[in-house]
Amino acid sequence: MVNIPRPYHPTGESTLGEEMLKFERKMVGLGKRPKLPCDERPKRQVDMTYDEYPEVISARKKRDNSYAAIYSAIEPGVVVSFADVMDVLDADINKDGWLSRGSAATYMKQMAVDGYLFVLPKEISGGNNNYIKTQKMLP
Repeated sequence: MVNIPRPYHPTGESTLGEEMLKFERKMVGLGKRPKLPCDERPKRQVDMTYDEYPEVISARKKRDNSYAAIYSAIEPGVVVSFADVMDVLDADINKDGWLSRGSAATYMKQMAVDGYLFVLPKEISGGNNNYIKTQKMLP
């Protein structure tokens, strides 16, 4: 819907809309119709906070498990790439495939943002990032 200032609208449609809204609000005041949805405040969910939703809890558990698996696959002081970590995980922890390669790459990038891994600078553009563990420990 285009918002056109009232005096310039050729058919006076906006004026009609305003008058209809006044009429409907008057009917609400007389008790002849329920409250208009546009006049009600949105209802808040006070019983659950964002951290208590099951989807959030399961996503955080998966992230924490993935962080722990990736962190345990990297030896201190050793430079590794994503492929090196996935080779270790596929041979050991990730036999059933619960952690996909794409998810693991994303988790490693996020671990670097969170300070658990350090991304080494690349000599050429493109290719895989190389990571090294930092001194920050997982909680």
